[in-house]
Amino acid sequence: TKVDPMAELNALLKPARVTGYDAGAIQPAKVKLTEWDKALLPVVKSAYDKMPEGYKLEVRGNADASGSSKENMEIGAKRAKYVHDYLVKKGFKADKMVVVSKGEDELREGETDPNDEDHRRVNFRVIQQ
Repeated sequence: TKVDPMAELNALLKPARVTGYDAGAIQPAKVKLTEWDKALLPVVKSAYDKMPEGYKLEVRGNADASGSSKENMEIGAKRAKYVHDYLVKKGFKADKMVVVSKGEDELREGETDPNDEDHRRVNFRVIQQ
């Protein structure tokens, strides 16, 4: 089996998602973003700083299943772009990141309600570019 060279960094990033979105919202609740900034931004920064040449930080926007697939793709894209821009303000380089929307296509494992707020999130992965 082929081993993902970024498996360790991606394992670090898995719990570092941005949450706290109301349905249809592009920005997370301010209190949730502040909590994320203190607790999880350092985790994302650490993985970002360890990325080798030729890799980028993928900023992945997600939505719940309450809207149409098209609307959810747009919401996911806007959420990811908002977090991308937030990271740029924190010193991340825009050219070392890529924005992706998964819309409602990657609902959280273990969550049975497709409209649950846990699906409304932005998460991260290190990918080869």
